[in-house]
Parts: sequence; C-alpha cells; structure tokens
Amino acid sequence: MPGFRVPGSLDRDASVLVAQSFSARAPIRAVSIVIDKAGHVQDANVTLALRPMIDHGPMSKVNGIIVHQTGGATARSALDAYLVRGANGAHFLIDKDGTIYQTASVHRVTHHVGHLKPRCRVEMTCTPAETKALTGKRPGKEIGRIEAAKAWPDRYPGNADAIGIELVGAASPKPGTSRSPCCRTHSSSTGAPQYGRIRRSPNWRTCCTTG
Repeated sequence: MPGFRVPGSLDRDASVLVAQSFSARAPIRAVSIVIDKAGHVQDANVTLALRPMIDHGPMSKVNGIIVHQTGGATARSALDAYLVRGANGAHFLIDKDGTIYQTASVHRVTHHVGHLKPRCRVEMTCTPAETKALTGKRPGKEIGRIEAAKAWPDRYPGNADAIGIELVGAASPKPGTSRSPCCRTHSSSTGAPQYGRIRRSPNWRTCCTTG
C-alpha cells in the first residue's frame, strides 16, 4: 500500500509519511465500539498497552482520526519508543499481523501530528484576512501557530482534537539479506525510532518505502 501525506499535516520532519492509503477492494463493515469512562476500548481484539509518557493532557472533543505509518519494522520498537519521556505517539498502534494496541486514552491528547498546513490555502477558500495573516509566513511553526489558533473546521484536526492510529509500516529484510541501500532510518536525539523516507534511486521501486 503506497504512502501519502495528509493534506492538513506538515510533517515533523521532511521524511515523515503520515498516512496510508487503503485498497477499496475490502468491504467496509460498520461495527460498534464500547469505550469506558477512562477512554479505553472494551474489545477482546484490542490490547491495552498504555504509555503514560505520550499523554499530554485532556482532550475534550474529537474532530478527526489521523492514520500514520511507523518507520520501525515492529510494534515493539514503537511501544519502546513511547516509553521515552516527552515521546510522540498515537492512541492506537496496529501491528502487521493485525494486533491492535491502545497506548493512550481517547480522552487524552497525544502528540502525533506536526504543524498544520493552512486549510484555506489547500482548499482555496482563504478570506482576505486569512490571506493577509499568512502572507510572508513560513511553513512549520509560523503558519502552524496561526492555524492552531483557529477553531475547527476552519483548520484541520490536530493534536488537540484528533485520535492518532499508527500502522507498523517498515519492511523487514529477509533473513540473510541486508537492508536495501535506498532505505534509510532516522532517529531522534533520544535514539527513539522515528519515521523513514522514500529515497529516489534507480531501483527505488524495489525498495522498502519506509525504514
């Protein structure tokens, strides 16, 4: 499944693939979800694996769900990274075998979205006042501050009002083989695994897309 960038999310760094496209072949089936007062999903298919370090305060309202792709090849690498103080992380982590881990209450904020892009620019609906406010501002923190001050739906959902879902997405090399030279791993200053990038090379189509 090819990765793509969420229109309203500016990557934490230039390498982040923040969403995953899905095949339309699979039928969509509506299901009911039971969530207790603590914000935990009550389902035999969801394993509670809370990581307090990614909890950044109460979230009073949910306006969006954002799907991300990890740069690590295993769920364990992400779960371990969530143990680092001040770590970024999503509310749910889905392993390659379909195992679902809930790592934070859906009533709590986690930092899984980068600086927001200006929604009105993407949708070409900016008012004269919005155009003036954005003129000369650089993507990232400057525009992100302007967007964060807006009320939804005038902006895209962000950390304060969006549930994050991480898909374990990095490819693992086969036993006895080395990782493709066109793939690259990024780490934060703490050594926690972050996201990978697609590196364009003559054989990039055979490369893993993240890692």
